[in-house]
Amino acid sequence: MSGSYIGKEPQYGYFEKQRITTANGVLTSFALAFTTADSTQLLVSVGGVLQEPGQSYTVDASTPQNVVFTEAPASGVEIFIIWMGKLTTGPSFGAAMLTDKTALGAQPAATDDFLLYDADASALKKVAFSYMQAAMGDITAVTAGSGLTGGGVAGDVTLNAIGTADRITANADSLDIAATYVGQASITTLGTIASLVATTADINAGTVDAVIGGTTPAAGTFTTLIGTNVDGIIGANTPAAITGTTITGNTSVTTAQVDITAQGDLRLQDTTGGEYVAFQAAGTTTTYTLTMPAAVATTTGQALTSSTAGVGSWSDVGDASVGTANEWTAQQNFNNTALTFDATQDWALTANQVATLTLTGNTTFDAPTQMVDGAFYSLIIIQDGTGSRTASWNTVFKWAAATAPTLTTTASAKDIFVWRSDGTNMYEVGRQLNVS
Repeated sequence: MSGSYIGKEPQYGYFEKQRITTANGVLTSFALAFTTADSTQLLVSVGGVLQEPGQSYTVDASTPQNVVFTEAPASGVEIFIIWMGKLTTGPSFGAAMLTDKTALGAQPAATDDFLLYDADASALKKVAFSYMQAAMGDITAVTAGSGLTGGGVAGDVTLNAIGTADRITANADSLDIAATYVGQASITTLGTIASLVATTADINAGTVDAVIGGTTPAAGTFTTLIGTNVDGIIGANTPAAITGTTITGNTSVTTAQVDITAQGDLRLQDTTGGEYVAFQAAGTTTTYTLTMPAAVATTTGQALTSSTAGVGSWSDVGDASVGTANEWTAQQNFNNTALTFDATQDWALTANQVATLTLTGNTTFDAPTQMVDGAFYSLIIIQDGTGSRTASWNTVFKWAAATAPTLTTTASAKDIFVWRSDGTNMYEVGRQLNVS
């Protein structure tokens, strides 16, 4: 009857009962209405006879679970199952449950477990210490006074023994250094500084009145810039205009000058930083002087030339221009290039206006690429040592009398062709077959 128990009444649960009425002498498996850990938690009666757990019946691992009898219960026999003590509530944690336990006495290992309440699942769960480390970050070596706070709140932060593997990272907050900070005598390595503005600052044993830099620095004016080795104190990807009186490099000079060390260069750069003209030293102790031509040249055209020693000079070249008529006093030509054989032959005309092709098999010419209206193109077709190679042509090739040529197929034979293009088609203007 309800509320009756053998022994002490359970403090945190009750018995669950299920009746089975589908026994037919054949079925051995019946679905349970609840979940149990194993067969020993069940009290099973078949026809008023209690069954032995693990011998007369077992509980499988399916979902939902089934009670499985070793012999099929007889048809119409009465079966009932009692689940021994279903938990509905439980005791609260007491302080002694923690305080009387032995202390770990060391930092938790990554595989040690903590007890955590999962608010989403409304259940207690264990969690490995490694997951807590990943969620909070590595804070094991932080030493700080009372001023170590978040949110950009002012305070004193002590940074001890900063090594090569340590770093300071800033997000939305800033790290300020007091004006009274003395610092160390020298900085071994200094990375890129986005913006630096200094007044009467010592940089490499020199006094700088204005050091201006950054991705888009503001315009600035300096009086004197002095340094033993200055790699680019003024300037950036998009430098603004700077007015200077004197720039002094490694050697004192009386006029504005920039000295360049070996393999260094001086760049005249556009405002976007993508294009520039560079002057670079030759890498030796030799000094080269580049003198611009006079405002009024002796002729109407001059060109800058360089000797094999790298010495530049200006030479008179007259009025040669591709936009005007010129009388040439030296041979002008296109150098011949050799096309790579292909069974579907390609011909890129820009770099191969005058070309040869040696046939090592039969081929079909594709339409040439890069045709220019009014340009002439020439091709010599050579049979290899075997000969008997043939060629067919794309329809862009137009032939005299609308008749494509039949190649000379003798081994090593040469056939010469010339075309004029209108930008779309290649019109034959001449052919010489079996030239020898």
